[in-house]
Amino acid sequence: MATVQAQKNRAGEITSDRVKWREGGRRDGEWQSETFDDDTAAGVFCDAVNEAGQHWPPGWVQGRGYVADQVADEDRYRFRNFATRCIENKTGLEEHCRVACMRDLERYVSADSRERRNT
Repeated sequence: MATVQAQKNRAGEITSDRVKWREGGRRDGEWQSETFDDDTAAGVFCDAVNEAGQHWPPGWVQGRGYVADQVADEDRYRFRNFATRCIENKTGLEEHCRVACMRDLERYVSADSRERRNT
């Protein structure tokens, strides 16, 4: 199973995040890793590796990211879907607050992206 590991400098400050896993999930599989500047991107990539069966995700080029024209399930990695999942999974919110957040997401983020596509 892929994991995200914080990389620290000598002062103990987190400088990057590394996703690390064994190819194919086997005990004898070669260690694989990819480094990211932030933990959110590392988390998304970690999920992609786990969904790909402990292999490099389809369309991913090591050190460069997604460069292929066809990426499996590319909607999963779009911001709107990510933001919607974050709001849905947020704990400690009353339902009216969750509804307001979803409304604002639709109003300010999704509407803005539709306008840009139409121009």
